Amino acid sequence: MIVSHVAIRAAADYRTRREAHRKAHLERILGLRAHGLCLGGGPAPDGQTADLFYRTDQPGDLTRLIEEDP
Repeated sequence: MIVSHVAIRAAADYRTRREAHRKAHLERILGLRAHGLCLGGGPAPDGQTADLFYRTDQPGDLTRLIEEDP
């Protein structure tokens, strides 16, 4: 079992583009949590960065989880 910390920095125009994807992103994260793949995380107070913690079996699984996020 591998636990990984993923630090995300938002694009400058993130706040104007996020609404179209936000609901799908949050639903997906909740599903991953229910299956034990996402341990937790969330945005920084300024909304410019976020931290997520994932649990995977193989390193390639983490890449897939990140790339499949809406």
